[in-house]
Amino acid sequence: MLALVFVCSAIWGGAAYTRAIQSGGHPFFYQNYFEPAVMTACGKGFLVTPPAQRPPAVQAFLLQRTDRFSCTDLPADLHVGTEGLYQGPWRYLMTAVAVAWMVLGISWSGLAPLFGVLYGATTVLAYALFRLVAGRVASLGCAAAVCLSRLQIANLPNLRDYAKAPFRLALMLILASLVVPPWRGRYVLLL
Repeated sequence: MLALVFVCSAIWGGAAYTRAIQSGGHPFFYQNYFEPAVMTACGKGFLVTPPAQRPPAVQAFLLQRTDRFSCTDLPADLHVGTEGLYQGPWRYLMTAVAVAWMVLGISWSGLAPLFGVLYGATTVLAYALFRLVAGRVASLGCAAAVCLSRLQIANLPNLRDYAKAPFRLALMLILASLVVPPWRGRYVLLL
């Protein structure tokens, strides 16, 4: 059941992101700070270039003047380092985007599968939370309501903020699981 909920909602979420882009939407999630994700996807590591030496193609991509970027546009003698790198607190988000780009190609509009995975995880975790207090059919209905929620769809394109949703729901699930009996020693330790 969880796999089905995940797959259906991930497809729905990825399609919603694609529809938002195709209808002229311009999601803003601080793309100008995603240089470490670009460099990681290009095999340079979690690094940045000094702003004065940033290649024009990278700058155009980060400022969303172009939707796609190719690692071949990086100069062979590119100087990268940690000077000016302050995206450390975003490391996991940047790394997730970089991994998606390694698989899908570096593109803002091409991130739909990543958005779909986050959306699917959020819906599955909501279903799991509902299962703590309701039956399978009622939980499925509630998860469907979460999945189809206009508020949920409206927040999805804001990657930096939306990426927190699955983690917050997972924490709520863990906390709720710790207060709903029966408790098993190994299960509590695992949580």
